Amino acid sequence: RDVDGGLSMRMFEGTVAECQKMLQEAGVTIIQGPVPRAGGRGRGTAPSLSFYARDPDDNLLEWMIYQDIPAAQP
Repeated sequence: RDVDGGLSMRMFEGTVAECQKMLQEAGVTIIQGPVPRAGGRGRGTAPSLSFYARDPDDNLLEWMIYQDIPAAQP
């Protein structure tokens, strides 16, 4: 769910449960997710799940977790 003028960064390596726990422990309010997404791996065919939140400046943040693909693959 990208927005015009927004920045999309995907930096989490781990499981959906690990990501959700990390966000909850950091006090992040998840506004949507996990939701299915097509990521950039596998030329857009790699299945993934994303969580969305907003930072204090109201920028949309996304954490994407690829499914069934080793984290080391580009």
